[in-house]
Amino acid sequence: MTEKHTAYIETLAHMNCGNCDSYWGLSDLSTETLEGRVLYCPHCGHEASVEDIVDGIESDQ
Repeated sequence: MTEKHTAYIETLAHMNCGNCDSYWGLSDLSTETLEGRVLYCPHCGHEASVEDIVDGIESDQ
C-alpha cells in the first residue's frame, strides 16, 4: 500500500434555468459538450439551449 494520496478531478457545470431561475448541476462535461446543447430544467421542464458559458477560472496573467 502507498502512503500517498490520490486525487481525481471532476468538472462540474452549475446550470441556471432561463425560465424559473432555479439551478442544478451536471458533472463530467466540457465547454464543447455544453455549448448549444438543448437541456430541460428538472424543476419547471423548460427546454432551451445553453448559450452563455461562464468560465469561473480567473487568471493572474
